[in-house]
Formats: sequence, structure tokens, C-alpha cells
Amino acid sequence: MPYNFEERYNEIREQLIKHGYANKHITYSEFLAIYEPYKEEMSEKEFIHVLGITYGNWQNIKNKGQRAIILKKEISEDGKKKLEELKQSIVLDLKKRGYTNKKIDYKEFLRLYKPYRGKLKESEFANILGISYSSWRSIKYNGTRTMILKEEKTADEKKKLEELKKFVVSDLIQKGYRNKSIDYKEFLNLYEPYKGMLEESEFANVLGIAYPNWKAIKYNGKRVIILKKELSEDEKQELEELKQSIVFDLRKKGYTNQRIDYKEFLILYEPYKEKFKESEFADILGISYSNRVYIKNYGGKTTILKIELSKDEKKELEKLKQFIVFDLKKNGYTNEKIDYNEFLRLYEPYKEKFKESEFANIIGISYANWQNIRNKGQKTIILKKEISTDEKKKLEELKNFISSDLIQKGYRNKSIDYKEFLSLYEPYRGKLKESEFANILGISYGNWQSIKNKGTKASINFDYNYNIRLAHLFKENKEYDLEYFEKVSKNLSLPVSKIVEMLTEENTNLEELLNTLHKRGKIFIGKTKISESFIQKYGEMISDIIHKYSKSIGRKLHTSFYSEDFAQEAMLWAIENKGNIEKNFEEDLALQLIISYAKIKCKYLHYRVFSQKKVVSLDESISEDGKLTRYKRVKAKENVQDEVEKREEEVEISEGDTPITAIQQCLINGMNREESLEFVMKKFDLSQEELLQVLTEELSKRNSIKVAQNGEVYLGGRDIDD
Repeated sequence: MPYNFEERYNEIREQLIKHGYANKHITYSEFLAIYEPYKEEMSEKEFIHVLGITYGNWQNIKNKGQRAIILKKEISEDGKKKLEELKQSIVLDLKKRGYTNKKIDYKEFLRLYKPYRGKLKESEFANILGISYSSWRSIKYNGTRTMILKEEKTADEKKKLEELKKFVVSDLIQKGYRNKSIDYKEFLNLYEPYKGMLEESEFANVLGIAYPNWKAIKYNGKRVIILKKELSEDEKQELEELKQSIVFDLRKKGYTNQRIDYKEFLILYEPYKEKFKESEFADILGISYSNRVYIKNYGGKTTILKIELSKDEKKELEKLKQFIVFDLKKNGYTNEKIDYNEFLRLYEPYKEKFKESEFANIIGISYANWQNIRNKGQKTIILKKEISTDEKKKLEELKNFISSDLIQKGYRNKSIDYKEFLSLYEPYRGKLKESEFANILGISYGNWQSIKNKGTKASINFDYNYNIRLAHLFKENKEYDLEYFEKVSKNLSLPVSKIVEMLTEENTNLEELLNTLHKRGKIFIGKTKISESFIQKYGEMISDIIHKYSKSIGRKLHTSFYSEDFAQEAMLWAIENKGNIEKNFEEDLALQLIISYAKIKCKYLHYRVFSQKKVVSLDESISEDGKLTRYKRVKAKENVQDEVEKREEEVEISEGDTPITAIQQCLINGMNREESLEFVMKKFDLSQEELLQVLTEELSKRNSIKVAQNGEVYLGGRDIDD
């Protein structure tokens, strides 16, 4: 039977509750004492899930000396009823005392909270007053004021507000402001007559100014077009035809799949700058927002006018692949061993249709094996015979049994050498190849080769294959329903909670995400935009926090010159990419998380500029064991040398590998630091600048960047304070 995680978790919970641990406040040393009997069975991170501690609280007790409540006992129905009655009486009492729509500071908040201190937490009391989590943090730590017990506008008030907005638009159009470009000073002149009736951000919305653009004219001295006229159907068609003609003209001039820098982009853009904004022209060329920002601010190149095959072309190509396989099988090539000369002979009729590596894939040769037959004179088997459905089922059952058996014996996350590997492999020698057994243990091909040939050790990671399979099963950016999660859960023998944990970056709030899945019956996986309504409601607050944060980092890193731009860019990035958080969490928590991600992005932008001032190369920053220690700038040779290609053949990059794990694989296989960087740039098709960006983003997510007193940037330590 497959190992049942959730069943085991519940068993441990029951044991601990019997021993009196329900609702207990614990420190990290107490956590370790409770964890001790289970440490061979699961990681600390998995054990916090058993205890009901969020990832954030675990980090707090571990690194900040705080305490956390474990195995929380659910409030009874009677207790919930009494709590609800208390909340209602607080609201009623404060409204009677004139606190409706009143602005208060933290001192006043504490005075109102005092009678309820023993019954409610501060954050719960703030929630009763209608104060969002971020506003409560702001009045508590920043000395601001916030409105409590907000009263909704009546239908009549809403109607009058709508009429006012219509009047403003009509009046300004009559005065010639349709499609007019204005700066912040002109904006304030237009706003003056309405400042008692509308907030600045509301007035900006009336003029058709998106929230980020309003902040740009306010803080960055930019201009923005207001009261844009909607295009007629004929005008839209003309514009569409112009876009098509631009693409056609540039393709004719040879720009299909061409890599260009920002200077070249501007040359192409020049004839059309009156018709399109830069961002619109970039979109026509197929350049994403992030790539445009990157080539504009940091140099580098991006590919334009990528050519996509039509449905018919894809269909024809698929038919050709099927024909090749059918034809070769007919000619006796099933399970046949071939060398590179024979490969080239088979490839000859199709060389105009496929690259060599693509043809290798069609006939069932992996990239690593193709490299081996090409460069080492080896042979490889092609068109391996498919095993039957029954054989596949038996193989899957065997894999599940091996995983379950070894987990129960305490091998989860255990580090083993080759001798121990062979000992575990022995019972399955006739049923599996060594490399297949390594795969079941979650040991990558490179690590298996290393423990086999170099006497190193590798950690067993049963999640490795699950991660790859989940990435494929949830590859689309969309909402997935509970039924789909349960189906995947059954197929992979993983609890739904574990699947959600492995799919999301928001592990700190895993419980809340699981609640959403079970209450709403679905959650969003992937990236999407934040809604316009959310931006209108919280945009100003987010922007103020990020601008303040950006300035504080700028002062610490001496990058203040960029503070305004980076705050703006971080906010736009969050708006474009973090809509999944808005969809999956309650409003207050979503706001908190979006701010957190925008801060990380802002921090990353500052660090990139700071690190680029350095002259020491990134290849000097990777130790022999694959750990990145000191971070400056990528400065490797442009051309890959012959001796590097020889070592490349020994490195197999799996589907789930990232540039960081690939660098580690290279080092393990004997490449030096410079060669490793060259290989990864080639393998992942990254320029030096793009590799720098990828590494920085990954390490920023891990909070693995810090600044030493001498100004050098290091990876692997704690970061500057938020």
C-alpha cells in the first residue's frame, strides 16, 4: 500500500494531544524536544504541519525567539456564538458613542481595546473595528491614523456620486480635455473644485488614469493622457491592420526570431511612436513587459517576432513524427543499438525538417545519450518497446511500495553513499536498473553518477519526482477545482494538502489556502493580474508602503537615485503577476502578501544595481560544493571551449532543474566555476545578464542575500530587515 501521509499525521496528533500538548505555547527548544522521536520520519517543515504551526510562525520561533500555539483546539458552537455576540455588542457600543467613520491613532485604539484585552487579540479587535491588517500595522508602527466603523453610502448617496462623476467627465470634455496629456500640477488644478467630494485617487479614476499611472505623474514627474476616446469599430480595425502590416514588414526584412537590444527596439519603434506607446509596440513584437523593462534598464537582448507553427503545420509535423517511428519499426529498428554514423544515416531524409537533437528525441534518444553517441563514440538503444498497461501498473505499484517501505524505515531526506545505495537496491536488482532505482529515491542522474564514481553522498528526496509530475499536471495558469486535486491525489498517492504545499509559494499560509480550496471548491494555480477593483481600493496604500520601503533600501545600499523607479516597477510587477493571491485569500491577507512580494521585487531591483557596481565575477562566487557564497557580476567568456563540451556530456539536466541546481551538477561533474556558468548559459539559452537576473530572483526569494560592512554582497546569509 502507498504511504498515507495524512493518516500518519493524524496518528501523531492524537498521541501528542493525549500527552497534553493541545493549545500549548511552545518555544523552539520545546519544539525540537517534541520533534525528536519523529525526525527520522519527516523534516521539521513537515512536522510543523502536524502541529498546525504556519511556516511564518515556525520561522519566528526558530529565528526570533518567539512562542507559538500548537494543536489548537476548535472553539465549540456555543463559544463561537458568545464571541459573535461580544463582537456585535462592541460595534453597537462604539457606534452609540459616536465612533462611526471616526479616524483614530494607535493610542486611541489601545484605549478602546483595554476592556477586551483578555478576550480578544489586538488584531481581532482591529478586525471588529473594520481596520484592515495592513492599516492596523501602519497605525501601530508608523504613527498613522485610520478610519473605523466605516458606514456604507446609501443608495441615494451612491447615485449622487455617480452623477457627479458623469458631470466632471462631460464638463472637462467640453473644455477640450479629451485625449489631453497632463502632468501632476495640471491634475491638481482640475481636481481643486472637487477635492471635498472625491479622493485624489477617485478623481484620477474618473479621468481614466490607471492607479500606477497616477502615482507615476505624482512622484516621477511623468505625464499621462486623460479622458481617452474609445475607438470606433472602423478605427479598431485600422489599428489591427496596421499591427499586422508592421509584423509583415519586419518579417520581410528578416526580423523573425531576431534578438535585439533596446537601442534597436527604439529604431524599429521610431516610425510608429505617434500611433503606439512603447509598451504597445513591444507587445506587437511579442516582447513581454518584464523583458522590455529589462532591456530598457539593464541592457541585454530579447527575441522578437517568434514564429509559431499553425495548427495545420503542427498537425503535419506530428504526422511526420509518427511516420518516422512507424517506418523505422517496420524496418526492424525496435530496441536496436546504433552509433552516431548510423544515426546520421537515419537522420539524412529529415534534416530539413528537424534539428539533430529533435530527431534524436523522436527516436527515443535522451539529450545526454545523444551527446554520448555524438562525442564519445558510444552506442544507444532506439525505439524502445513500450511496456504493456499491466506491466506499467505493476511497475508503478513496485515504485510506490519501495517509497512507502523506505519512508517507514526512516530513509526520508537521509544522506547516503554508494555502498548504502547498493544495499537498498539489492532486493530490486532483477526488476529495475540502477538509474531507475536512483530516480525512485529522488536522486538525480548527476548525483547518482557522483556517488557512484566520486565517493560523494546524496540525499534521498521522495518529493523530487512528484514535483516534476505536478509541474506537468498543473502547467496552465488557471483555477483548478477540488475534484481535480482529489483525482491527482489518488493517482499520486499524495494527500491534497501535500500537493497544494508543493505547488504554491505561499507555504506560510498553507492552512488558509487549503480552507479556500475546501470552502470555495477551487483555487488558482499560476500567475494572473490583480483586478482593477482591488487596485482602486488598495493601490494607494500599497504604493505608499513600497515607495517608503524602496527609499529605506536605497539609503542602505546607496542606490537612492533609483528608489522611485524601482518602487513603481515593483508595484507594476505585483499587479501583473500576483492576482492568484487576490483570488485565493481573504482580502486582508491577500493585501499583506501582495505587499510582501512587491517588497521582495523592489529589494531585488536595488540589489541588482548594487551588485553591478562590483567588478569581481560570479564565477569566483561558487564554492566547489556548489554553494553560492559571494555575489558580484557574471563575467564569463563568450565562447564555450572544446574541453567544456567534453565535460558537458557527463552532465544531465532534468526537467525540474533550475540554473542554480544545474551549476551544482556541473561542479559535481568536475567543471570549474567559469565552465559551469558557460554551460548553464548555453543549456538554458541565457545571456550573462539573464543568468544574473535568474540567480538574483531565486536567491532573493530565499532571503539569501546580505550586505557586509565592507559593502560586499553575500549569498546564504540573512537579508537586511524589511
